[in-house]
Amino acid sequence: MIAETAEQILNLLTTPLLILSLMIVGQSRIGASIRLYTFQSANLALLCFAVGYFEQEFSLYWVGLLTLVIKVVLIPTVLLYIVNKIKVAREVEQLIGAPSSLIISAALIGLSYYTTRPILEDLYVVTKDCLPVSIALVLIGLFIMIGRKKAVMQIVGLLIMENGIFLAALATTLGMPLAVELGIFFDLLVGALIMGILVYHINQTFETIDVDKLTRLKG
Repeated sequence: MIAETAEQILNLLTTPLLILSLMIVGQSRIGASIRLYTFQSANLALLCFAVGYFEQEFSLYWVGLLTLVIKVVLIPTVLLYIVNKIKVAREVEQLIGAPSSLIISAALIGLSYYTTRPILEDLYVVTKDCLPVSIALVLIGLFIMIGRKKAVMQIVGLLIMENGIFLAALATTLGMPLAVELGIFFDLLVGALIMGILVYHINQTFETIDVDKLTRLKG
């Protein structure tokens, strides 16, 4: 009975992750997309706290706290600062329009649930239903990286993919050891800082962060 209640609560907490991903896909403003990523990461931290409570894994409380500090505060602050500095508020000329993008993303979610169904039968952890959501996040993040022209949005897509990978680890193994998580969070923070600085300097040099225009510069 307790396990069923835990699964229901965790399923309730994973649903906003998909909804926020779809909202990012349909969003045209870069700043709003970054804020939606912030909400998604906050939801992921809440999921860590819930799993830590139900499974008595106290290390997950620290992981949730690190998620709040790095993914909810530091990384979005850096990205929003860069967006304000380069004065790019809106994503224009998307490779795929918003309605088509939402349909494709919904199809990716369906594909994730279909492909993970056999795996779920062999998993006996309370977080097993988080696995299809994690695969969907990875696929949607990859789709955002492919379908958006602005380099900042490609960073957001990469971060969504990382959220999906993080959730997959949580779903299958109840998270990795705290020392490993610390290393991953540090790498993620440094990677986001480096990518943000690169985007800023690219904009300063070429006066654009449109990847199509940057590709043509290879000549």
